[in-house]
Amino acid sequence: CGCCLTFAIVFAAMYSVVKHIASKFRKKYAFFLSHQKTASSGFARLLKMELKRCGSGYTSFIDADDLTDLSRLFFYVTNDTKTFVLLATPQVLERKWCAGELTMAKLANVDTLLLSFPGFALPDEDFIRTYNRYVPDFSELVQYGIGVSDVQETFRWLNTVESYDVASKLSKQSLAGVVTHLTKESSLVPEGSPGSMSSYAILADPENMEAVATAHVFGRFMVAIIPEKGISPLVLDMDDDVSRTACYMG
Repeated sequence: CGCCLTFAIVFAAMYSVVKHIASKFRKKYAFFLSHQKTASSGFARLLKMELKRCGSGYTSFIDADDLTDLSRLFFYVTNDTKTFVLLATPQVLERKWCAGELTMAKLANVDTLLLSFPGFALPDEDFIRTYNRYVPDFSELVQYGIGVSDVQETFRWLNTVESYDVASKLSKQSLAGVVTHLTKESSLVPEGSPGSMSSYAILADPENMEAVATAHVFGRFMVAIIPEKGISPLVLDMDDDVSRTACYMG
């Protein structure tokens, strides 16, 4: 009837308007992965890859991929990020840009999570009070409106921030734990195919988490660039039997 048709048209129009408004408030990045390049760039990229496999809604910002203009770095934190994730390696707070990103996340009330790596400790009061001794070139942050006192207050605030302990050795299970904690949906964590044969074996120091993460990233790039169907790289663990888990060495 005409009444039903009119209702359907009005409902469709209202739905379109609500969807449009919601898109205006949707953040471009679900996660901003703040990290010290020399300590966790491999882990950050691997984490970004895993989150992407979980679904299109789990987008992640990494400066090496997404930053083309340094002056917009903090804009991405304050305006385009849903959850700010600090990959808290032992010396990350001594990196002024990481400290600046964290400070802006606090000032903008962005949801924040610490991924606490082995060896990381929350800053004590002595470190906080003498921070400018650890970062003598702090002046670069001042031009963005970030003062030493802002960073100091942020470091004190860290004690109240949610934290997740990252395992000392990187494995499929430990990485899945991180992804599950970030997405809050364990069913979305991708699972491998146990027992499947691998075409290439990649050797990395199992005691070095960053080396293992980089090896996994390298393996995934191999899949993308080598023109072979069904290629399956394997990052070797200490207990792996190469003769049984890999067809070829490459």
